[in-house]
Amino acid sequence: MAELPNPFSCDVCGVHKGENNHWWRVWRNDVDVIISPWKGRVPLKHQHACGEEHALRLAAKLLGEITPQAQPQWDPNGPILTEEPKTND
Repeated sequence: MAELPNPFSCDVCGVHKGENNHWWRVWRNDVDVIISPWKGRVPLKHQHACGEEHALRLAAKLLGEITPQAQPQWDPNGPILTEEPKTND
């Protein structure tokens, strides 16, 4: 029986994933871009990269898609350091 081709390919260059390649997966949520080594099963919604350079290219692209409105909201009443802490020297 013939083996089915691997459905995964690099989202940068198009090369198909082999058995012993060191691939990466890249995805984002509302405020984060995550890069992780490919281990085991990977959801189809993740982007796939055939090496570190292509993973970084995908991450840069995804970072550009995060809007300022999606950034975490900082508490204006939170602690703010206005000067260097003093030491007892």
